Amino acid sequence: MLTQTCDIEFDIAGPEDDAAIRRLLRDGPMPGKIALSLQREPSFFAAAGIEGAEHQTVVARRDGAAVAIGSVSVRQRFFNGDAVRTGYLGSLRVHPSVAGRFDIIRRGYRFLHELCGQLQADVYFTSIAADNHRAIRLLERGVPGMPTYTHVGDVTTLLVQSRPCRRIVATPDISAVIELLGVVNPHYQFAPLWTVVEMDRLRAEYGLSNANFVTSESTGKVAACAALWDQRRFKQAVVTEYPWPVCTLRPVVNIVCRLMGRLGLPPIGRAISQAFVSHMACGPGECVALIDALAGKAHGAGIEMLAIGLDSRDPRLALLRRKFVTRSYQTRLYMVSWPDCPSQLPPPDGRLMYPEIALL
Repeated sequence: MLTQTCDIEFDIAGPEDDAAIRRLLRDGPMPGKIALSLQREPSFFAAAGIEGAEHQTVVARRDGAAVAIGSVSVRQRFFNGDAVRTGYLGSLRVHPSVAGRFDIIRRGYRFLHELCGQLQADVYFTSIAADNHRAIRLLERGVPGMPTYTHVGDVTTLLVQSRPCRRIVATPDISAVIELLGVVNPHYQFAPLWTVVEMDRLRAEYGLSNANFVTSESTGKVAACAALWDQRRFKQAVVTEYPWPVCTLRPVVNIVCRLMGRLGLPPIGRAISQAFVSHMACGPGECVALIDALAGKAHGAGIEMLAIGLDSRDPRLALLRRKFVTRSYQTRLYMVSWPDCPSQLPPPDGRLMYPEIALL
């Protein structure tokens, strides 16, 4: 499937590209108010499997070095209440040395289109940081040769400060957790369909054990659940740059934050001390208690922050902001389709989005 244009060749990435891709991720941070490098150490491909068992990455090489990548993964997710094959387009990175080469972007998407045709998902979606204005302008423009990006919702990621908690929560029955998620997740767009096989895979390969979960019960049954998922051993977010005023004033800001008991700004070049809240199924009434218990787990493990991704319309956001010390950032969700291969599914209805940010 190898294709070549001028000085750039495109191909399906293999194990021999692993080191070059990881270097590209380190050298090509995500633009925004704070530049973040989303790294996959010590193995890109080992970490990529978290997005879905079916996963492929397109790599653009110049003189044998990776200068751009883009991935597609497929898993069962809920869309308008039904479990369908859902593709996620992620890990789009372009090295700064070729950042102005639109021909690389266009031809890379053409290659990705061929790949998506083979995977045959029912719907594709992606997420873009709301302050990545350059990418948003490009992808929403509808340039010939590019797929159509249709904005369908926004996700707010809350960074919740960990704190001591005396609450003791018993290790849950995972089969009961899977049953509850199977009832709750169809009410959300792009929420994953969890199975025993998938949970076993995450436990064996990605460290998501029963002990990561907290639950609450009602009438003897699991009524709410959530998990603390520390992925730093295979997936890291590293701050690579702050805006000039922030960078200069960061030491003073951090002193003030410590005095006020608030989250400080992490140093440049170090992985952010955070874990994800995943597999969450709870109403507003149980939400605070579950997050409080997970904040205690995180504090005991030396983790400073919990990342919780919810639809920006979700009423639980306001509740969590009142109860915890938080920061937040926004992500835009898009359905992606090609003019010659439109989705056969109807547009998303009014359900809240819950793509499970721990999988993105």
